[in-house]
Amino acid sequence: MENPAPQILDAQPALRLRDIGKVYRSFRRPSDRLKQLFFGGRRRYYVEHAALVGIDLDVPRGQTVGIVGRNGSGKSTLLRILCGVLLPTRGTVSARGRIAPLLALGAGFNPDFTGRENVLLNAAILGLTDEEIAERFAEIAAFAGIGDALEAPVSTYSSGMFARLAFSVAVCVSPDILVVDEILSVGDSAFARKCFARMEAIKAQGATILFVSHSATAVRELCDRAILLEGGKLVDDGTPREVLRHYNRLLHPGAAVPQSVEHRVPCTAATNHATNSDDMIGWFDPALETIDPTIGEGDDVRLLWPRFEGPDGAIRNRIRRGGRGELCFDIESDRPIEDACFSYNLRTITGIIAAGETWPARGEHLSIEAGQRLTVRFPIEMHLTPGDYFLTISVATRHEDGFLQRLGDVAAFVVESDATHEQRGYAAISVGVPRIELLEPRPDAEG
Repeated sequence: MENPAPQILDAQPALRLRDIGKVYRSFRRPSDRLKQLFFGGRRRYYVEHAALVGIDLDVPRGQTVGIVGRNGSGKSTLLRILCGVLLPTRGTVSARGRIAPLLALGAGFNPDFTGRENVLLNAAILGLTDEEIAERFAEIAAFAGIGDALEAPVSTYSSGMFARLAFSVAVCVSPDILVVDEILSVGDSAFARKCFARMEAIKAQGATILFVSHSATAVRELCDRAILLEGGKLVDDGTPREVLRHYNRLLHPGAAVPQSVEHRVPCTAATNHATNSDDMIGWFDPALETIDPTIGEGDDVRLLWPRFEGPDGAIRNRIRRGGRGELCFDIESDRPIEDACFSYNLRTITGIIAAGETWPARGEHLSIEAGQRLTVRFPIEMHLTPGDYFLTISVATRHEDGFLQRLGDVAAFVVESDATHEQRGYAAISVGVPRIELLEPRPDAEG
């Protein structure tokens, strides 16, 4: 269910953008800058890159707008222009009210100043008077929750502490327009929930919020409206659900895995593919491939051929709900591994872990000799709700921190929808057919 638009919207927009464009110049060599300065009238020594093209946007007062798009689509550039940090190449921007920007961790912080001094400085930059700063300092410090570190130089802060303090200043100055650029991805989940709760309170007070995030859940829950940028252009504008559906189609078009990954993670069982769509377990769709997988460090331990095998050994990537089989991958190791452990995660499109397991359990010991090749098999029943899921696999040892090897989003699976059931969430825990029981009338019922 979409969030209802606040009743405080008025006809005069809080933000208005007209024909916003931003073009960057790229010089191949440093000397080309000088050549452009002296001889630019006769020849161009640079290549132009358009980061934004013809953006028109009105944001009413009190509306929360989620901005989504792939990396390099122009989201951060747009926010910097809105906040006045960056000038557009063409077009106009008008804003009504105080803008509180959260564009980067610790942006505007002086690393040699203490947290307290940076709070005073940033609050003054955002337009608070000395009296207002004195009134709100305790609230800012309490919200950040960094304790005595407030009196230490911010150069000693972790990225999470930066995020806490920067967000606290921005939300405690009662902004008319709050601009947030993915800063909430840093920090623990409890503080992230605290930030979202404060943003919801700011929204209820009538502030306008522009929110860039790669979390579809956050955009759906917080925003009244979403816009999608692609290649510097505004390609969609509507309800969060509609725009996110468009965004997901851009993210997962079924593009081929890069050659470097194919070499490292071969899938060579073409002769063993199940292709019958009437199969009770599922079927294999050769067009269903993941894009942009991530590969961990290390070449002495290799994870190969991630796959789902049915009971008959056939490979499937479109799986019936409840289908039984095994999530498998091979491992080759040039080194001995003491107390080895293997893991898999199945993530949704938005990155949420819907299922996962680590094996063996703590206290159980499994060792691998150098030069061995093994197949790891996790037996599963696919009781996830219908949708797209992406597989991450890893190998580690209980004696060392981190992974010996990890492949992220290395295989894609679809849990097929069942027309006879409408289920929500991530796990399909309902089994059997729902029923109703006829109860005896209550003794006090009339008639």
